[in-house]
Amino acid sequence: MSARALAPAALLAAALLAAGCGSMPGTSANREITDPARFLPDVPLPEGTKIDLERTLILGGAPDWTGRVAGVTPLSEEDLIGHFREQLGKGGWKLVSIARSKASIMTFTNATRAATIEVAPAGGFGGSSAFTVVVSPQLGGAAPGQPAPAAGRK
Repeated sequence: MSARALAPAALLAAALLAAGCGSMPGTSANREITDPARFLPDVPLPEGTKIDLERTLILGGAPDWTGRVAGVTPLSEEDLIGHFREQLGKGGWKLVSIARSKASIMTFTNATRAATIEVAPAGGFGGSSAFTVVVSPQLGGAAPGQPAPAAGRK
């Protein structure tokens, strides 16, 4: 893996180490990343989003990172769902399914990866929303719109 591909992972690792003291730009003393675009360029998050480092695990670096990102955004659930649909669509992700309930779940795919996004009320005042984004490689690396090979088949 090239040094360029490892740079975002190194930045996130530094953020995790520095978050406790709040000394790194883009982080705060209460273990949140306050500038998420810096760490997740292919999954655009709304302005004002705070990533919860206690519930976040990112492996690898851009553009092929995998893992879980959890946080809170000032947007309502409906607005956050609209944001993800629009922004991920612009980035080449295809919406595969959406299930709406108290916690809504959306699934997106691109050429090599799948993303599942859960959106729910944050539990506070002001209509904010909590979210979890899980991104992983697609099984068998199937192209968009093509079924993945069955497990165990060659």
